[in-house]
Amino acid sequence: MGFGQHPGAPPSPPPPGVPPLKEGSAGKVLSMRERLAEHRDSPACAGCHRLMDPVGFALENYDAVGKWRTSEGGAAVDSSGSLPYGANFDGPAGLEETLLGRPELFVYAFSEKLLT
Repeated sequence: MGFGQHPGAPPSPPPPGVPPLKEGSAGKVLSMRERLAEHRDSPACAGCHRLMDPVGFALENYDAVGKWRTSEGGAAVDSSGSLPYGANFDGPAGLEETLLGRPELFVYAFSEKLLT
């Protein structure tokens, strides 16, 4: 399948002592993407976040309550990402199109969850 782990597999629990996300750096308000990039700098966090974060970036246009936004903190929202097998996308529509391009992966993960 080209994955480090099978699709739909839950991430391992975080190791003990994982630091929380920073709110800001030197007085600068960071976007979620920037905060997660700092978080991935920790080797203890990078293993899981390199798989999870890029998929979640497709939904960055939605704020915490689900309202569509085009900017965050004055900067344009970057909703581009990639799947573990290397496919790139931009935004929720791009993620949907990418997933529909490999339906066997969706069916595998959905079936596994349904039968669990």
